[in-house]
Amino acid sequence: MNNRNPIVRSQLSAKVPPEKVSFNSSRPLRILSLDGGGIKGIFSTSYLAEIEKLLGGANLGDYFDLIAGTSTGGIIALGLAKNLSASQINELYLTKGQSLFPTDRWTAKKLKYVGDFVHRKLDGRLHETAMFAHDVFYSKYDNEPLKELLTEIVDDAVLGDAKMALCIPSVNAEMHEPAIFKTPHHPDFKMDWKKTMVEIGMGTSAAPTYFKPSEDDNYQLLDGALIGNNPIMMAVIDMVSRVDIMPNNIRVLSLGTGAKLPPLTRRQVEGAGLLAWKEAVDHFNYYQSKNALGQTALLIGPQNMHRAEPLPENCGIDLGDYSSASTRLPQDGQTQAKNHFEVLRGVFFQDTVTPMKFYYGNRSTD
Repeated sequence: MNNRNPIVRSQLSAKVPPEKVSFNSSRPLRILSLDGGGIKGIFSTSYLAEIEKLLGGANLGDYFDLIAGTSTGGIIALGLAKNLSASQINELYLTKGQSLFPTDRWTAKKLKYVGDFVHRKLDGRLHETAMFAHDVFYSKYDNEPLKELLTEIVDDAVLGDAKMALCIPSVNAEMHEPAIFKTPHHPDFKMDWKKTMVEIGMGTSAAPTYFKPSEDDNYQLLDGALIGNNPIMMAVIDMVSRVDIMPNNIRVLSLGTGAKLPPLTRRQVEGAGLLAWKEAVDHFNYYQSKNALGQTALLIGPQNMHRAEPLPENCGIDLGDYSSASTRLPQDGQTQAKNHFEVLRGVFFQDTVTPMKFYYGNRSTD
């Protein structure tokens, strides 16, 4: 990409404690936190869509001051911020999801001399071997369908167009540092409001081995799961550090997508190598999420945090397994939402919120 202007975000971070902005409401501040997990985001969209249905069709995004989302959670957050309903986003996941994660990944574009032959002639075990060979050398999936879906969700909107405050984590691979994209809900947050939602969505979703890094004029971005597949603590710290509110006056609804924890074997415990630890990423994500939830409970109080995630039997789905996710997760999400609704209604859904002031962008004069 020509005329790139890479940004080092750490050089622009606040060096002294910032002045906090006021929270002009007597009610608690409400946060929706959405984990990453690829197509397993169907659990989150189904859960939220059912809540909307139980609310009589109200738009769920109208009830939260801040939405934080990693990877697929970031895409859902951007959709809600663009004024889509959870039901609309859920429908897009169910109808478009298979195009994001196709089962046939052997493309002539990547291996032009043999790709077409393999695609036409090989099946069964040979075809699966070809798929494995593809995945060893290339990202599993083309990111163009993902970009098309994001464009359908957010069009050409920039982050400053969001209807509520957002916190979307990613990783700046070029500069080796976190890149947490934020709406301009504090005077310090000047960097991101002109950045397109498509660029941010592509960045937070660029899961290594699944999609190639997302590159634009300022960043080479990797999946936000590398720093926090569960973004709950990022969201709470964002509010506590920038908004004049006591931690125990924050309420969080946190949705997971089914973290898989492979069993620890005797070989691993005794000190195994790469082969035995081939699923180490699943361990990292599982314990990162548990730690983030534990820290949040300590900070705001466990009674102020509400967590939902798929049933144990649905937690082993691969983030690219559309068939299993679309079959098993919708009912799981809907059932849990119905079971939780009466408790959630009293905490999150008594009334809609007045959006936090933006200091830049299309709500900066409010």
